[in-house]
Formats: sequence, C-alpha cells, structure tokens
Amino acid sequence: MAGGQSHTYQVTLAAGEFLHVVVEQRGIDVVVALFAPDGKQVIEVDSAAGTQGHESVFLIAELAGGYRLEVRSLAKATATGKYEASIAQMRAPSAQDSSLITAQTVFAEGEQLRARDEAESLQSSINKYEEARSLYRSIGNHEGEANALSKLGEVHNNTGEIKKALDEWSQVLALRRAAGDRGGEAHALSILGAAYEDLGEQQKALDYDNQALLLDRDLGDRPGEADVLINIGLIYYTLRELEKALSYYNQALSLSHALGYFEGEGFAHQGLAATYTYLGEKRKALDYGNQALSLSRAIGAHRLEAYSLHHLAWIYGDMGEKQKALEYNHQALPLMREVGDRRGEAYILHSLGWIHDTAGEKRQAIDYYNQALPLRRKVGDYLGEADTLNRLAHCERELGNLGKARAHIDATINLIESFRTKLGSQDLRANYIAFAQGYYEFYLDLLAQLHQRSPTEGYNAAALQISERARARNLLELLIEARADIRQGVDAALLERERDLRQTITARTDSRIRLLNGKHTEQQATQARLELAALTSAYQEIEAKIRTTSPRYAALTQPQTLTLPEIKQLLDPDTLLVEYALGKESVIHVAAQRVYELMTARTQKLANETAAQRGARIAKADAQYHTAAAELSQMLLAPVAAQLGHKRLVVVADGVLQYIPFAALPEPVSGGPTTRPAQPLIAEHELVSLPSASTLAVLRRELSGRRPAPKTAAVLADPVFEPTDLRVRAARQPSGAATGNAPSQPSAAALVRALDETGLVQFGQGIPRLPYTQREAAVIKALVPESQRKLALGFAASYATATSPELSQYRIVHFATHGLLDSQQPELSGMLLSLVDEQGRPQENGFLRFGEIYNLKLPAELVVLSACQTALGQQIRGEGLVGLTRGFMYAGAARVLATLWKVDDAATAELMQRFYEGMLGPQHLPAAAALRQAQLALWRKANRRAPYYWGAFTIQGEWR
Repeated sequence: MAGGQSHTYQVTLAAGEFLHVVVEQRGIDVVVALFAPDGKQVIEVDSAAGTQGHESVFLIAELAGGYRLEVRSLAKATATGKYEASIAQMRAPSAQDSSLITAQTVFAEGEQLRARDEAESLQSSINKYEEARSLYRSIGNHEGEANALSKLGEVHNNTGEIKKALDEWSQVLALRRAAGDRGGEAHALSILGAAYEDLGEQQKALDYDNQALLLDRDLGDRPGEADVLINIGLIYYTLRELEKALSYYNQALSLSHALGYFEGEGFAHQGLAATYTYLGEKRKALDYGNQALSLSRAIGAHRLEAYSLHHLAWIYGDMGEKQKALEYNHQALPLMREVGDRRGEAYILHSLGWIHDTAGEKRQAIDYYNQALPLRRKVGDYLGEADTLNRLAHCERELGNLGKARAHIDATINLIESFRTKLGSQDLRANYIAFAQGYYEFYLDLLAQLHQRSPTEGYNAAALQISERARARNLLELLIEARADIRQGVDAALLERERDLRQTITARTDSRIRLLNGKHTEQQATQARLELAALTSAYQEIEAKIRTTSPRYAALTQPQTLTLPEIKQLLDPDTLLVEYALGKESVIHVAAQRVYELMTARTQKLANETAAQRGARIAKADAQYHTAAAELSQMLLAPVAAQLGHKRLVVVADGVLQYIPFAALPEPVSGGPTTRPAQPLIAEHELVSLPSASTLAVLRRELSGRRPAPKTAAVLADPVFEPTDLRVRAARQPSGAATGNAPSQPSAAALVRALDETGLVQFGQGIPRLPYTQREAAVIKALVPESQRKLALGFAASYATATSPELSQYRIVHFATHGLLDSQQPELSGMLLSLVDEQGRPQENGFLRFGEIYNLKLPAELVVLSACQTALGQQIRGEGLVGLTRGFMYAGAARVLATLWKVDDAATAELMQRFYEGMLGPQHLPAAAALRQAQLALWRKANRRAPYYWGAFTIQGEWR
C-alpha cells in the first residue's frame, strides 16, 4: 500500500454491529480509523497503541512491502459503550495471512450485499458468508467462523429460514463456549433469546436471556446487561406480566443512563412507553415516548428517531388521536427511507394503513397496504407480507369484495404454511400454527359468508378443508415420521449425542427435584431451571438436526390434509363425523366450560369444606348438570340431529370442546331442550374422537401393512410409590446404604413436595396408592392365557418395564397409574411408576417423561391409560392429556383410551372389567364398542349414573 493510499474494510463486532475500517499509511506511520455505517468517525488509533495484551487478531490489513498490520480487540468499551481498538506493529506475513485476508474480503462482500436488503442480494450474501465461514474454518479461525455463522443466522432469520437460523446461532454459541469467549457466549445467548421471543416461545426466550444476564453481570459487561434487561422487559410485556416488564425496563433505563449508553436508554424509554400504553396510563406513555425521541435526536441516531416517531404514532393511535398518529408516522417515513431501512419503511406504511383501517377508511388503508406489500416481498419479510395480506383481506371483505378477500387470505395461509415447514422443531411448528389461528378463523368466517350468499358453490366443503389445515398438522407429520424410522442413516455421533442428552435431562430432573426438596436459595433454583432449560433446548436442536440430516426424513412428503370427498371415503354408512371450529368469542365456550365444571364437581377440593357442605355442593351440581348439558347439546348437535339415527359419532373437537365427553351429553331434542332428562348419546351411539379427519387417513395408511403383535396384553398396575407401603418387605434404609456409593435419588416425599409447587398433588397427602388397579389386572389375567399376557404389578410396574422392548410384543398395553401433567414445566410431566424397590430404597428412575414416551417403540393396537390423575388448577390442562395420547400414537399405538379428569378408583376398576370382558370375552367387540357397553352398564346403576364416574374415558384413533 503506497504512502497516502488507504484500504477500506467492513468488519463485524462481536455484538453484531459493523464498522468500516480504513487502514492508511502516512509516511512511516499507519493509522486505523473506524467509521460507523452512517459515515461518522468513531475512533482513530495509530500503530503506537501497541497490543496491550489483547488476545485475538480481528483484522489483518495488507501494507506496503508485503507486511501485515494486525488490528486487535475491536469492540465497545464496557464503561462507556464507545468503540475502542488496539493494533500491533507491522510484521512479516505469516503462512495463513493470505487465507485470512481472503476470508475477510469475502465476508465484507457478504456485508455489502446484505446491506442492500433485497431478496436477491440477501441470497447472494448467504453464499458469501458460507464461503467466508469455510475459509475461516480451514485456518482454524473460530472467531471469524462464529461471525460468519452469526450473519448467516441473521439473514436466514430475515428470509424466513428459521430452522437454519437457529441451527447457525446454536453453532455460534457452541464455538464461543469452546473458545472460552464468555462475552461472545452471552451475546449468542441473547440472540437466541430474541429469536425465540419472535417465534412466541416466551419461556425458552426467557431462559436464554436469563443465562445471558448472569454471564453479563459476571463479566461486568454493563451495556450488554442493559440490552438483555430490555429484552427480558419485552418478553414480560408480551406475556402481559406488566409489573415485571416495568421493573426490567426501569433497571435497563437506570443502568444505561449511568453508563451514558444512549441507545439502551432510548430503547428502555420505548419499552416503558409501550407498557404504560397497555396499562392505560397514556400521559406516562407519551412522556417516555417523547424522551426516547429527544434522545435519538440529540445523538443523531436517525434509525432510533424513526422508530421513536413511529412508536409515538402508535400511542396516539391507541388514544384515538388519528391525525397525530398519521403526522408522526409521516415524519418517520422519510427518516426510515434515508437510512435505507426498507423493513422499517414497510412497517410504517403498514401502520399508516392500519390507522386508516381502524378509522373505517378502507380504501386509504388498502392504498398503504399495497405500498407496504412489495417492500415486504422485496426484503423477504414473509411474516410481514402475511400480515399485510391478511389486513387487505379484511378491508376487501368490509367493502363487500368477498372474492378479493378470499384471494388475499388464501395467499396469507399459503405463506404461513410455507413458513411453517421451514421450522425444524415440532414444538416451534405447533406454536406457530397456534399463533396463526386468527388467519384460519377469518378464512372460515369468510367462507361461511360466501356459503350464505351462494349455497351451491362448494364453500362449505372448502371451509371443512381449511378447518383440517388448521389442526393437528404436527401429529400428521409425526405419525408419518415415526413409521419411517428417520434415525436410520443418521450420523452415529449425532444419535449418541441425543442419547447422552436424554440421559442427562433425566438425571438433572431428579437433581432439581432433590434441590427443591431441601433448603435452597432462589438463585440456586433459577440456575437449576436454566440448566435444565438449556439441556432441553439442546435436545430439541439435536432432534431437529436429526430430521434435517436423515435420508429417510428427506424422502418423506409432507402429509396433505383431506378434501370433503376424501373424508367421505373414510366413513362407512353407519358413521357420522362432526367437526367443530370455535371463534374467539364463542358462546359455546362459556356453555362448555360450565358443563365441564358441573361434571367434575367431585374432583374439586375446597378449603375448609365439611363433608356435609361437599355433599350439598355435588348434589347441586348434579341437579344443574341436566339443564346445562341439554343446552350445550342443542348448540352442538341440533344441526345434525336428523342425521344421527343410531350411527357411530366421530368428533373432531376444538378449544374447550376437547375436554367435553360427548358420550355424556344428552341426545339433542327437536324443538329445543325440555325439562325431561334425556338419555346420553352412548345409549344409541358409539363415540370416538380424532384430532382431525386427516389423522385417520394417515393412521390407516400406516397401519394397513402392519402385522399384529404376537401376544395379547401387558399390564403395568398398582406401582409402589412410598417406602411406607405395606408391600415393602424390609425396613426403610437411607438412600445408597446398600452399596455405600450409590448416588442419592429423590424420595417419594421429595417428589410430592416438588410436584406440589407445580400444583400437581396436594402437599402433605403423599402419593395415593391405586389398589383397585389390581382388579383390572385380575380381569385380564382371567381372560388371557398366561402365555399371552404379562402382568407387571407393584414393584414390577417400573420404569425398566415401561421402557422394555418386550412391550412391543403385545397388542394391548395397559397402564394403571398416575399421570402427572404440567404444561408450564414439561420436564415434570409424564407417568408415575414404582419409586421404591422391595427394600424401600428409591429407584434410579420412577418417572416416565413425555419425551421418553415419544421414544418408545410400541406398535400396539390399543394403549389404555387407566386411573390417570390429571391435576386441574385454575385452567383445564387438556393439552397435557393430548400430549400423552399423542405420545403413544407417535410410539405406534393405533388407538388410545385415556381420561379427561381425575377418575374414581372403584368406578374405574368396574368400568375396566366390563370393558375388557366385552373386548376379550366371547363378544370380541372393537375397543370403541366395548367402551360404550361398559359406560352404559355404569350409567344404568343408580350409584354410578353421574357422568363423573364413566364419562371421563374417551377413545382417540381408529375405531375399526
């Protein structure tokens, strides 16, 4: 580089920001100048600064005479938030310099392409980043490799390739940890937290951010700490835990102000403004919003100013001050265009459309939405594009243009489903479809409106298909995936890592239970939860990677939901399918909730309630049930009453209806409910439930070529939970006493106390034994020859038995134990098995987690979950029960019999006896028919007539 000449490089900091670096030789001196993206010089350092003990080379620039200049530790200073750099003296070139300079050049080209923020240039930038990553890796430069991966993650995230983005950011995290770069590790954790927050995985986002926060505080990275506090505030704002949101935003504000970290201060002000807006404190919201705006203008941060103006527009819009909202957005728009933020520009244009939209000015709204739409397409913002198309659909419907509205919402749904397939994790796919339910609901409403206008045009059939597309998509994929054995052909090291993580999660779950049982600090409890969350996330990432690298998975085709003619082919003349789709404000929801409460009055335990009071409350509930159930039945079944006859009824429920046993509802009466008690549906109908009609098609296809298991039935019943159980032969011994070195395992009492914290069991009562389940085992013993059965009772009803490959040899697998379900802490969900051995010592494993159920190989014709104790708190945790059912279907079961609430032991034993006599006795009834016969027998008995005793049992899956 000749004197007076300079070379310009674009480099990325660990925090994800990029600067232009100008390396210039002035005579015998070398000067390195750092410039922000807007052209403002940040700092200038000459070669006299020296290395000052910094470890990593950030940039090597080519100088005159073939010499190289090392630029080291280019980063923000902790105290000030400003940029600092140190450089080394010129030196002779090394063997790796050329490769490093090539990698840096390619990386800079990727940055330039990405800065254009167009779909085509973004795709080109991906190629450059991948090339740079490969070059960095070839010379062992993990810092450069991590930076390239981080940028790949950003681009893939922006273009909707979330699966790839999460994988790349996870690799960044692993590289930072391997290098001992704790600051980089903290930043990678915060990136993952932000990504999961965007996906609606708030708990996972919180776990990553809390890990980042602990690291930042330990390292003394105060600006990083402020950024993470803002991120956590946003998560709590999204969860509407507003006091926590205010707390974190205020912490971030105080810290940023003390540091002179103006950007953090500005975003903290914006977060407080948003929170106070939601709280209805509009004056405070405006004060904080204006402070953010003033700050952005004072420091000349145009992008922050644009977003501050837009945020004020949102506040004024919420206050109903349309003109001010428009004014602030119109001020923000040219600023956003000036800084070249086309995503932000599209966001403001969409916002302008929304303001006119909510004011009833649909044509003006359409104009702005149509301006936003091509921008969102150009930058690859698929989710933004879907949102804008959805609003266009709403506007066109309001204007009476139903055809245009349908075209827009159809495009919206196609985008949503295309985006969904790019998510590697099944959990993320499920969450995303849940987030998108509003789009499907609008489409169904629109088709209903079109059907009313033109009843013969097939809009009702189209609505059924949209309903199918909205539900149980993950189950369809999981069922196909399970039968394909997608682990064949996968890298053995990846499978070993999966097994190791699964075992570690089991061990850490037990450790956490022991911790919660003893004296512990809040920090210890938080750390244990975060460790378990990190392991769970790593496990899910490994599973996603197994899918993406599996040859068999790659060969699978995405299952298609069925059309009306295809659904009809599944049904014989004696079967009627009813499928429900509930809106947000459905009167059915209220009525169904009431019926469920009355049905399950016996499961409720009220504080200080006497036996007499309890009896009176239950009697009142039974008396009220008839009227409430009749009203609900009219709502749900009156439209098909003329078609019911004596047909089998297959129910695809939605929302709260998933918790209602249709078998217990009275027959609908023409002309409306009467005061005369009607017989329940099971009197004339066999009842089966399905997650979707399309699920049945997949089940039948996957089961069609399967040979039945060679043996009849295996039973796991009446596990031993407590060392005080009479079946324990010897006196209790301290854990590990027998061997002297066995690890301490959680006692049954410890499990009770830990689960009490999650609301699963009542503290102090112990885990109740299930003695009546011995009767269930006795029935099977009497009906099935010894060579065709397996009875695992008491101590033998263990984790080892439940996970044994031997169970795959039986057509019926019967679990008679407690199911502990917790949607908030899934690691404490699953099935409880024997917790102690014959000596009263804790078993190494006594709890079969949900994740382990999914990993079973259980090609059974029927799995029965008898006496499942579903702990119901303020909310009905129906998703947990669905989780168990789906887990066993994934494991290979053709159908699953499970319960909707905590059932009565004695009534369950009687019902199961009749059920197995019908199925395994001389009649050889199919499972659904045998269940109906057993439920009818109990209903006809005076002391078992209430649905509580028999209605909880439902069969899901194939009925033939």
